[in-house]
Amino acid sequence: MDRPVAPSPSTSLILAGGVCTILLAAALFVPMLAGDPTALDPYLLRMTIAAAVSTAVLGIVDRKHLWIPGALATIIIGSATLWLWLMDVLPHLHPSVFHDPDVAFTLGILAQCIATLAGLLLLGKIAPECRRWYARVQHLSLPVLFTGVGAIILFTLVTFLLPASLLGRYAVVPGSLGTMPVVLLAGDALQGMVQEVQFRGALLSWLEGTVRPWQANLVQACFFGLAHIAIVFYAGPGIPLIPLAILLGYAAGWLTQKTGSLWPALLLHAFIDIWVSLVIVPGLYGMG
Repeated sequence: MDRPVAPSPSTSLILAGGVCTILLAAALFVPMLAGDPTALDPYLLRMTIAAAVSTAVLGIVDRKHLWIPGALATIIIGSATLWLWLMDVLPHLHPSVFHDPDVAFTLGILAQCIATLAGLLLLGKIAPECRRWYARVQHLSLPVLFTGVGAIILFTLVTFLLPASLLGRYAVVPGSLGTMPVVLLAGDALQGMVQEVQFRGALLSWLEGTVRPWQANLVQACFFGLAHIAIVFYAGPGIPLIPLAILLGYAAGWLTQKTGSLWPALLLHAFIDIWVSLVIVPGLYGMG
């Protein structure tokens, strides 16, 4: 009797990714279709629950392969949900200490970092194929650091060359340099770094064990770009933000693959988030 043919890794990836995407999209958009005026608030909580459900469903179907994308989505989205929840809760717990929203923002990001690392380390214990990114964190050298610095310089030059309208802003405002509190800039840097661990670390490394490297990079970049969709709904810098985020995600993934290290992308993303707060955001919609 012929044995049933097991699905190939690529087929498993498509199936698992399709299930996760459908459930996450439903969590995001179905309340809007039903006329919920707060469909995107708290959208992250809905998507976290959807990701956890997809993990459970896919785990029942195939414990070895299919549940991992759902688990990664749960860690990525759930940690962001924790961050937003803490930003809202901390000022009420101790108003005299956490009255500054910048402090609450940074502490929330710090909690997100801890939750992300704890979740990924636990996932690595359960699924050894999710540990590949560890080696890229451990690979740190002077050439790697120089590559990160070079990427930062190139990004800075491109920022000033891009048309202002493409970023949804009226101007870049260098005069805002030095006006942001240090605690906020520290939070921005941590936010960029934790996203690199999530997308160019855990997600990209796992995908590389399932599909070709360039396909893995493209998939993670697309998911990274779509993760910024809520900013558009909240009247952010507009639709061009999504393809720009995809492009930046792909570039960061390319850097990670070429150097064999996560550090160039970590440094670049930390700089980008600080740069956005210092220079880009003050020029949004003529605010500068």
